[in-house]
Amino acid sequence: MFAHIPIFLFIYRQLHDFPTSETFMNGFNVFLMVHTGFHLLYLKHKRNEFTDWISWFCIAGAGISGLADLLNPFF
Repeated sequence: MFAHIPIFLFIYRQLHDFPTSETFMNGFNVFLMVHTGFHLLYLKHKRNEFTDWISWFCIAGAGISGLADLLNPFF
């Protein structure tokens, strides 16, 4: 859980300093989708702690949002 704090700070810094950075946003969207994929891959792992609906709402929501943002220019 605490490992996410530096990631959030990095993302905030990137979005604050470069609000129109297309490259960062595309990379971040890909990261969100890959991150969701890893959670799905390790769903049945015995030490998986992300099993409640709140965790999956955030994880899946982030992945879907990343995909939607990448597909947005095509629609």
